[in-house]
Amino acid sequence: MKNLTTHFTNITKGVSDSRPILQGINYNKEAGVMAATDSHRLLYFKNEQIPATYVQNPLTLEFLDGHYPDVTRLLSLSGNNVHFDPKDITPQFIALLKAMKTDVIEIKIQADLLSFHKEHEGSFFNIGLQNTATENEVIAANAKYVLQGLQFVVDAYKFHTKETVTFNYASPVRPFTFRTSCYDYLITPIRRYQ
Repeated sequence: MKNLTTHFTNITKGVSDSRPILQGINYNKEAGVMAATDSHRLLYFKNEQIPATYVQNPLTLEFLDGHYPDVTRLLSLSGNNVHFDPKDITPQFIALLKAMKTDVIEIKIQADLLSFHKEHEGSFFNIGLQNTATENEVIAANAKYVLQGLQFVVDAYKFHTKETVTFNYASPVRPFTFRTSCYDYLITPIRRYQ
């Protein structure tokens, strides 16, 4: 997929030197997946073309020693699922997210709508859902993480899969995931105390 390494690098480049193994992309031949996490986000991409199992830093191209954490335990299938068409992620929406990438945004799941709000303000973008949400929820998240996750969704739709996207969520304090049969892009929410 075009830009795939860029999406992985967006996750790994901010990892501190205290966790060097997370500065790399985990290529797992046996599982047929590539994975990267910074403990706040996880990109898990199915790829049957991986020739060997290794961890490589995408910036230095150095092969990293150590045990990559088992990230599959984070990819829960429980919770609520709503579905949307990736074509509804417009360039205007991406531009709005870029403008507020240092902010906290709220994702509101309600009935047949996924709406995005600047924290404590009105909606700045809505995506129609293909099914009705069984649980309404408000999830706070880092705008930069949501931006990069949705940019990945757009690229995956253009260059890899034409599937609708499942937005999986359980509660405001549990990670949420953009998912198709080819990938999972998980984001940890910001916990807010009332």
